[in-house]
Amino acid sequence: MNETESLNIKYYSKHSLYKGTRVPEPRADYYPYDMVALENAINASHTTDDIQVGASFFITRTLVIPANKTVTLRSYGGMRTLTRDPSLSGPMFRLMPGAKLYLGGVTGIILDGNRISAPVDSGPIIEMFDDSSVVSVGASVTLRNNINYVSNGGAIRAVSGSIVVGGTGATIQNNKADNGGGLSNVSGSIAINAGATISNNAADYNGGGIFTPRANLGNLTVASGTTFNGNSAGTGGVPIYAVTDAGLYASHIFGTTWTTPYVQGYNNFDIGYRGPLPNNNPMAVRERLLRARNKGDNSVVWCSNTTDYCKCLNSGN
Repeated sequence: MNETESLNIKYYSKHSLYKGTRVPEPRADYYPYDMVALENAINASHTTDDIQVGASFFITRTLVIPANKTVTLRSYGGMRTLTRDPSLSGPMFRLMPGAKLYLGGVTGIILDGNRISAPVDSGPIIEMFDDSSVVSVGASVTLRNNINYVSNGGAIRAVSGSIVVGGTGATIQNNKADNGGGLSNVSGSIAINAGATISNNAADYNGGGIFTPRANLGNLTVASGTTFNGNSAGTGGVPIYAVTDAGLYASHIFGTTWTTPYVQGYNNFDIGYRGPLPNNNPMAVRERLLRARNKGDNSVVWCSNTTDYCKCLNSGN
């Protein structure tokens, strides 16, 4: 069997017997060419795996990264695209506690949510829930075209954990959700590094590009050399955000290109931090929140649509 023939094998493991052939460089643990092979690679017993996807194909069910496992996922033999199958409800990838998913490296990859054909109960491209979990979107990696109908975070939804986006060509593009059209993280870190682009994402309410609660703003950093462009949100731009918040966290947000015409990140179109937290139970009926002002100190309060609005307006409860 010659080298060309060896590269056409659908599923290659470093533990397989390779006779008389050279392992392709850079060496990877697996070279899946279809959905089943990719799932097998992810579920293999090794703690750390490098998976180079050798073809573009549809993702038909949620792929789970096992607890405490680290997976690097990238393309082999040209840029490859993993696309949400129209039958897939829920996320494309889910990280269990302690799992880490590194996208890209020597080569990039594209994860496409296929929003035009997505089912009404579709979720984010990637979701995670644990403090020690990590999703890293590296150079030449794109998370695009996803619509999350059931929670926050169009591309990535994190209840906790760390989201890192950076490197030339790292892109979060054309995603949509209630809050955090691109990214949402409730209590973990969000680091947007040089070379990243957050563009054309939309939120029905807050944070077209990124959403995180106000209490978590200290865990958000945006480096110089990043670009926000064409993001939007349903509740408008700068006026609903406090100048004191922008000042308090100015040390976290460096020279960046923002969505026109804004000159700072806390403009809601690019970064939003007010509004409801992610819904942890997609099957529950979500409560929409009403914005009111406390008469006592003029602070903004949020009241559910099951609360007496007048009482909320007067008391701030």
